[in-house]
Amino acid sequence: EAASGMALLTKAVFQLRERKLAPVFGEHDPAISRRLADTPFRLQTILESWEPSFSKEAVKGREAPLRILVNTSGSGGSYSSIILERYEKEPKALG
Repeated sequence: EAASGMALLTKAVFQLRERKLAPVFGEHDPAISRRLADTPFRLQTILESWEPSFSKEAVKGREAPLRILVNTSGSGGSYSSIILERYEKEPKALG
Protein backbone atom coordinates (compact mmCIF):
# COMPACT_ATOMS: atom_id res chain seq x y z
CA GLU A 1 0.00 0.00 0.00
CA ALA A 2 2.75 2.45 0.91
CA ALA A 3 4.69 1.56 -2.26
CA SER A 4 1.65 2.32 -4.40
CA GLY A 5 1.23 5.73 -2.82
CA MET A 6 4.92 6.51 -3.26
CA ALA A 7 4.74 5.46 -6.92
CA LEU A 8 1.80 7.84 -7.51
CA LEU A 9 3.60 10.67 -5.70
CA THR A 10 6.80 10.07 -7.70
CA LYS A 11 4.85 10.05 -10.97
CA ALA A 12 3.16 13.34 -10.00
CA VAL A 13 6.47 15.03 -9.13
CA PHE A 14 8.02 13.96 -12.44
CA GLN A 15 5.00 15.26 -14.35
CA LEU A 16 5.32 18.64 -12.66
CA ARG A 17 9.08 18.79 -13.19
CA GLU A 18 8.97 17.79 -16.86
CA ARG A 19 5.71 19.62 -17.69
CA LYS A 20 4.41 16.42 -19.28
CA LEU A 21 1.15 14.55 -18.66
CA ALA A 22 1.83 10.83 -18.37
CA PRO A 23 -0.80 8.34 -19.47
CA VAL A 24 -2.64 6.13 -17.03
CA PHE A 25 -1.94 2.43 -17.45
CA GLY A 26 -4.31 -0.42 -18.15
CA GLU A 27 -7.41 -0.83 -20.24
CA HIS A 28 -10.11 1.81 -20.00
CA ASP A 29 -13.82 1.70 -20.52
CA PRO A 30 -14.79 4.09 -23.39
CA ALA A 31 -17.87 5.02 -21.35
CA ILE A 32 -15.59 6.90 -18.94
CA SER A 33 -14.41 9.22 -21.72
CA ARG A 34 -18.00 9.78 -22.85
CA ARG A 35 -19.06 10.74 -19.32
CA LEU A 36 -16.18 13.21 -19.09
CA ALA A 37 -16.89 14.78 -22.50
CA ASP A 38 -18.90 17.71 -21.07
CA THR A 39 -16.47 18.41 -18.23
CA PRO A 40 -13.01 20.02 -18.04
CA PHE A 41 -11.62 16.58 -17.15
CA ARG A 42 -10.35 13.80 -19.39
CA LEU A 43 -8.67 10.44 -19.16
CA GLN A 44 -4.99 10.84 -20.04
CA THR A 45 -4.18 8.10 -22.58
CA ILE A 46 -1.01 9.46 -24.23
CA LEU A 47 2.13 11.30 -23.13
CA GLU A 48 1.84 14.97 -24.01
CA SER A 49 3.06 18.42 -23.01
CA TRP A 50 1.35 19.99 -20.04
CA GLU A 51 0.28 23.50 -20.94
CA PRO A 52 -1.18 25.72 -18.25
CA SER A 53 -4.82 26.56 -18.69
CA PHE A 54 -6.45 29.93 -18.13
CA SER A 55 -7.59 30.63 -14.62
CA LYS A 56 -8.46 33.59 -12.44
CA GLU A 57 -4.94 33.29 -11.04
CA ALA A 58 -3.41 34.06 -14.42
CA VAL A 59 -2.96 37.79 -14.04
CA LYS A 60 -0.61 40.29 -15.61
CA GLY A 61 0.57 37.81 -18.26
CA ARG A 62 1.61 35.15 -15.78
CA GLU A 63 0.60 31.53 -16.30
CA ALA A 64 -1.64 29.73 -13.89
CA PRO A 65 0.43 27.35 -11.74
CA LEU A 66 0.47 23.67 -12.62
CA ARG A 67 -1.20 21.60 -9.89
CA ILE A 68 -1.76 17.90 -9.48
CA LEU A 69 -3.87 15.91 -7.03
CA VAL A 70 -2.61 12.55 -5.74
CA ASN A 71 -5.11 10.20 -4.04
CA THR A 72 -4.38 6.79 -2.63
CA SER A 73 -6.31 4.40 -0.44
CA GLY A 74 -5.35 1.24 1.38
CA SER A 75 -7.21 -1.97 1.98
CA GLY A 76 -7.24 -1.24 5.71
CA GLY A 77 -9.37 1.85 5.20
CA SER A 78 -6.56 4.40 5.10
CA TYR A 79 -6.86 7.28 2.65
CA SER A 80 -4.36 9.99 1.70
CA SER A 81 -4.70 12.98 -0.57
CA ILE A 82 -2.19 15.71 -1.44
CA ILE A 83 -2.15 18.61 -3.90
CA LEU A 84 1.21 19.53 -5.40
CA GLU A 85 2.03 22.77 -7.25
CA ARG A 86 4.95 23.40 -9.58
CA TYR A 87 7.32 26.01 -8.16
CA GLU A 88 8.25 28.82 -10.54
CA LYS A 89 10.90 31.36 -9.63
CA GLU A 90 9.81 34.97 -9.72
CA PRO A 91 11.59 36.91 -12.47
CA LYS A 92 14.30 39.18 -11.08
CA ALA A 93 13.74 42.90 -11.40
CA LEU A 94 16.17 44.78 -13.58
CA GLY A 95 18.14 47.58 -11.99
